[in-house]
Amino acid sequence: MTNIKSKACDTANSFRFAECYNMQVVFDELYKQAKNNATFSNLLPLILKEDNIMLAYRKIKTQAGSHIPGIDNLTINDLNFFSKDELLTNVKNKIINNFSTHAVKIKSVYKHNGDKKLLGIPSIWDRLIQQCIKQILEPICEAKFNNHSYGCRPIRFAENAIAETYRYLKKINKYRTKAKLSTI
Repeated sequence: MTNIKSKACDTANSFRFAECYNMQVVFDELYKQAKNNATFSNLLPLILKEDNIMLAYRKIKTQAGSHIPGIDNLTINDLNFFSKDELLTNVKNKIINNFSTHAVKIKSVYKHNGDKKLLGIPSIWDRLIQQCIKQILEPICEAKFNNHSYGCRPIRFAENAIAETYRYLKKINKYRTKAKLSTI
């Protein structure tokens, strides 16, 4: 059996994987259509597209959590035993045949302050299928989100929100200063 490997993107930055799998053009087009208020009626062919599935596999493989087994005790390493064609066929069949998700494995981990928190760990097949769907829906949703929304969005961080808050406060202070000067 051959291991699943990307052809050209072994050293690529993870934010650029979409370009390696020829999906960036698709994502850009979905974003553009959503910005123009398009209605999307059948996204399944895009979700099942070979490049989309391989991109999802690649993204999950780079995540540290992909090595933590779900309820089925499988990790991303277990999918390495599938050939590329076998992996694609499995994912497509699971999606087309009304795939039902597995139970989520609950794991308790310690936070920095010593408290415990519970994590839900989906099976690796669930993660892969969710990623395939997310990749197609994300550009559509991103086109509709407010530009100043920073929570749980790609390439947006708390630091961006803090910087935006400082810019806003500077504008307010500048306005207040001008208002005080004009009343003198």
